[in-house]
Amino acid sequence: MVISYITRNHIVSPDRRLGLIAGRSVYRESEKTWDGLRPEWYNLILVHQGRCRVGNGEVTVELERDVFYLLSPAPSRHFRQTGQLDAFWAMLPPPLTAHWPEIAPGVCRIGLPTDEFRTARRNFAEAVRLAYECAANWHLLAGNLLANIILRGNRAFELSHPRAEDRRLALAAKLLANIDNDLGMDEIAQKCGMSHAAFFAAFRHSYAMTPRAYRENARLQFAQTLLASEALDINQVALRANLIDAGYFIKRFRKHFGITPRQYQKQIHAMEPPPGHGGKTGEKPESTPPQACKN
Repeated sequence: MVISYITRNHIVSPDRRLGLIAGRSVYRESEKTWDGLRPEWYNLILVHQGRCRVGNGEVTVELERDVFYLLSPAPSRHFRQTGQLDAFWAMLPPPLTAHWPEIAPGVCRIGLPTDEFRTARRNFAEAVRLAYECAANWHLLAGNLLANIILRGNRAFELSHPRAEDRRLALAAKLLANIDNDLGMDEIAQKCGMSHAAFFAAFRHSYAMTPRAYRENARLQFAQTLLASEALDINQVALRANLIDAGYFIKRFRKHFGITPRQYQKQIHAMEPPPGHGGKTGEKPESTPPQACKN
C-alpha cells in the first residue's frame, strides 16, 4: 500500500517504487534548513510564497516566486529558507527531456506567459493532490501532469529561440513517439532533410539521447500505461507496444524501470483500494495546512 501523509509542514506522497515523489511544503518558521529527497533524481519546484536557497551539488542559487525551476541530478541537495515558504515540488527519475535555459550548471529556470503559467500551476497542484490521495493509477495521472509542465517549458524556450533544426527534430520526435511507426532511422533522417550522421548528432544534442533510445522510451512508457490500466498479459502488452516480443520487452522494461513488467503489475494491483475505500492511508495531520488543490 502506498503511504501518504500530512504533517504541519508537508503534504507528500513519498513512494519511491513508482518513480514519482510529489508534495507541498509550508514553513512558517523564520529559518529552516533541510536535505532534499532523492538528489539523484530531477527536482521540479514552484515557490508560491517566500524565497529559499538551494544547493544542488556544488551550485547554490536563490529560488524566486512564480517561476518554475528544474534541478538536475546531483550528489547532494540542500535547502535553506529564512522566512515563510510555500512551495510545490516533485521528484522524477532520469531520463528526462527538458530544454530549459540554465541559470547555473544543473539548475534550469523557465518563466511562462500568464495563461500558460496558470495552467501549469493548476497542473502542479493537481499532481500533488493526486499524490496525496493515492487512488488507483494516481501516479500515471500525476506523471502526465508534471510532464505537461516540462513540455510547456520546452515550448516556451523553443518559441523564444526558433531554429529550422528545432522544427525538423520536433518532426523526428513525433515520428519516433508514434507507437505504430516503424520507419527506419535513415528514412526519418531523410524526412527531416538531414544526413544520417547529422540527424543522430543533432537529435542527441537536443534530446540527450539517441533517436533509438527515444523511440524505445516512448514504447516502454506506453507499455507501462497498458500494464496499469488494462487486463493484458505480457505478450499482449509487448505486441501492442511494438516491442518485438515478450522476452525483449521484459529485458528492456527491467533495465528502464528497475523491475519486471509482472512485478509492476503486482505493485499496481496491491495499490488499488478495496471497494468502499478511498485509497488513502497515513498519519493523522498534526494541523490542517492549506490544501494543495486550492492554489
